[in-house]
Formats: sequence, structure tokens, C-alpha cells
Amino acid sequence: MSFVPVRILCLLLVALALSACASGPPIVTAARSGQLAEVDRLIGEGSDVDARGSGGNTALYHAAVAGRADVVQALIEAGADVDVENDFGSTPLHVASRYGHVDVIRALAAAGADLDATSLSGLASSDLANRSSIQAGGLRASTPLSKAARAGQMEAVRALVELGAALPAREAMEQASLRGHDQIAAYLANVTNERRSSPRAGATPTTPGRFDVSVSYGRRIAAVIGIGRYARMSGLEGARRDAEETAALLRTLGFDEVFELYDADATRAGILQLLGERLRREVTDEDLVFVFYAGHGATETLASGEKRGYLVPSDGSSADPYVSGVSMETVRDLSNRLAARHVYYAIDACYSGSLLQRARSGRSGSAGDTRRAVQVVTAGLEGQQAIERDGRGLFTTYLIEALRGEADANGDGQVTASEIGWFVSDQVGTQSRGRQTPAYGHLGGAGEITIHLR
Repeated sequence: MSFVPVRILCLLLVALALSACASGPPIVTAARSGQLAEVDRLIGEGSDVDARGSGGNTALYHAAVAGRADVVQALIEAGADVDVENDFGSTPLHVASRYGHVDVIRALAAAGADLDATSLSGLASSDLANRSSIQAGGLRASTPLSKAARAGQMEAVRALVELGAALPAREAMEQASLRGHDQIAAYLANVTNERRSSPRAGATPTTPGRFDVSVSYGRRIAAVIGIGRYARMSGLEGARRDAEETAALLRTLGFDEVFELYDADATRAGILQLLGERLRREVTDEDLVFVFYAGHGATETLASGEKRGYLVPSDGSSADPYVSGVSMETVRDLSNRLAARHVYYAIDACYSGSLLQRARSGRSGSAGDTRRAVQVVTAGLEGQQAIERDGRGLFTTYLIEALRGEADANGDGQVTASEIGWFVSDQVGTQSRGRQTPAYGHLGGAGEITIHLR
């Protein structure tokens, strides 16, 4: 009689347990093996089509991995969730794109799958809920297009673009270039330029949300602040000029009032009086308020480790921002004092990334969304210095281009805050080679700011 050593027996038991765990529900096992008949039988018997196996992967996810469009279609027709995320935030479309299964990509898209769903490898799906804070924090969220570009799946990239995946897609282009997929990088650059230069009526929008409904405001009011000269800090060559050009453009766009505050007049008291008192008297609950600031910014690290951002007035200093600066908490409070439907901040300031630290979570709204919204776009991420080139801020250069219509990727004659954010972030990030990455998001509300072009 022979005996199996205890250590070997334990290892065998563990292996059997892991095998049983990995197999998962029968419908998951059948889909993983591409057994269409078995999947159909289990669906007929009432199996849960969204049952999860190891890693939170459903039958639809495994069918997408295997490239079995027939199994994918059967599961979709049985009511499977096409946007279900596994434990790492990946959807079936992410993995179909990664492996280049074009038929599966088209089947999922036809069923309404989110073409721009984001996932971050190594993070649980619960950590991915705050999409805007992911972007604001400088973490790159991978879309199906990014996955396909990274893997060199040219046909998958083409299919996703044709189906309406968001452009510009700087992350996808960078991933393709880094891995030597030059044809994919060139294709993405070309198709982005084509959409910008030749928008088609009724074209599929190329940024998050679906921007196809107009919004009207009672009045459009702007406050423009530019500080090139400081009493206690070094000056900024292009800040005032950038602000003056922005003010002129807003008038061209039909803003009813454009209040301007420059240099010596842009003290802490002057800024608070303009934003907190004058605007409050002027604004109604049907209005849009646009606040532009170009000048120094400062970041303070609190004892708790929390970072707090400040705008630095002309009489202030980054050495004592709590005393002499205007904190973003104060800016948020100023927004709450305004009855405006929509408030938009565009902030061109050094180290402005932390100003967006507490951006509201949630997806972008769409043009025509009349819900209250406070949105912001800032010059860069935390720790990044705003770059001036040829006497102009790089951020404001592309913000002005966006407002002149370059961000209107779907050609509907208007730009939303989200369209502006995507365009400015893409252009500044590319031109600065990643040294400056604008951030954008919500500070409050859930609507979407819309600016009509002329």
C-alpha cells in the first residue's frame, strides 16, 4: 500500500480548489470555450447571463476574449449587460478591442456598448467611479481605442473610430507611438484633423456626451482677470495680454457684459468685489458666467496632507497664500453666491492642478442641459508650471482656438465645456510633450456649459 505525502496531497487539494473556483458558473465556462449550443441551452434553462466567474468576468467578457461573435450575440439577445465591468474596471469592449475582434466590437457597439468606457489596470471598478477626478489627478484612463492602439490592432482601431469613438485620442496615439505602431498613430492624427477641418452635418460627436441640442441663456456675462505685474512677486510676460485677447474674443462671441480687471486693480479685495458682489448683482438664474484668470497660482500642503490651491492677486504672494491669496474654497463659495445657471472658470496659472482637487465626480452632461453646473478648466496638473511661448501662455493660446471653433469637433456651431477640456488638454499636452497637461471637470452641479460660436 502506497501513501501520498501530506505536502503533495495538500498541494493537490489546493489545485483542485483553485480549478473549481476558476471554472465559475456553467454559462461562464461554456462561453469561455466558445460552446454556442451549450450557452443556448443554459440560457433556455434560465441561467443568469450576467453571472460572474473569476475576476468578476461574465460570460459575455469571456466570449469577447475568445472572439466568438456568435456567442456574444446570443448573450446580448438574452439580455446580457454589454457595459458590465469586471473587478478591474474592464468591459467586454475593452477586451475585444485589445484582441482585435472586429466582429465582436461591432456587435457590442450595435447593442449600445459605451465606446469610450474607461478602465485603469490594477484598480477595482469601485475606484473608477470618479472619472473626472481620475483625469484631474493626471491618471490616464484607458478606453477601448487606447487598448486597441496599444496592442497594434489596426482594424479594431478603424472600426472604433468609424463607430464614433471619441477624438482627439492623445492617449491612444501615445500608446501606439511608444510601441512602434506608427501606422495607427498616423491614422488617428489624420482622422482627427479631418474631422476638425471638415465637420459633417449630423456627424457622430467625437467627445464624451452627445452634443446636439442648443441651449439659450438670458445673458452671457464674463469676468476677465489678468495679472502681469505683482507687488511682491516676479511678473508674468503674457498674462495681461492673454486676458485682454480673451476679453475681446468673448465680446466677438456675443457676451452681453465683459468686466475686466488688470494688474494693480486685481488685488485680493478687487477680485472678491468683482466676483462676489458685482457679478452677484448682475446675474440671474438664466445666465451663463464665464470667469477667466491669468496670473500666478500657489499650492499649500496642509498638516493633513491635503493640498489647497490659491489664485495669487497682484498684492499677494505665494509665500503666504492663505493670508494674501484667493483659495479655491473661496472661489467655490463665490459660485454659490451667484444665481447663474452655469458658471465656467478657465484658469491659466502656474501650479493650478490642485485647484481641481475636489472636482465633482460623474459623467459630462450634454449641450442643452439646463441643470445647474459649475465647471472648470485649469492650465496644468499639480506640480506643473504653466508654459509661456512667444510671450503667450500655451494654455490660453489653445483655449482661444477652442473658443474660435477648433473644439467644435461635431460641427454643431457650439462648444461645450467638455469639448473645450478635451481639445485644450490634447493640444497643450502634445505641444509641451507632456510637461503641461490641462485638467477639467465639475466643481458642482451636473449640467453642461455651452458657448455658441459666431
